[in-house]
Amino acid sequence: MNNFNKESFDESIKSKIEQGIAEHFNVDISTISLQSKFVEDIGADSLDILELIMKFEQEFGCTIPEEDARKITTVEDLIRYISNIEKSKVVG
Repeated sequence: MNNFNKESFDESIKSKIEQGIAEHFNVDISTISLQSKFVEDIGADSLDILELIMKFEQEFGCTIPEEDARKITTVEDLIRYISNIEKSKVVG
């Protein structure tokens, strides 16, 4: 299954993820956009991103394989990936 497809994403998932990012990185949520890059815009390093992904794996009850996690570079990537996992739970 391709969890990076460009289908629309759930707004409630978007809100949870944006809030979680703001809290995790101690930044104002208004500074986070879909295009925000974790490293360049938010100031994360690879360990920060790993911790963030683990937080959302726990929150959403899913597993993001390491090879997919490396491809998640923007807020939108993370939202779409988790949205698609959540959709597959409902459908599957």
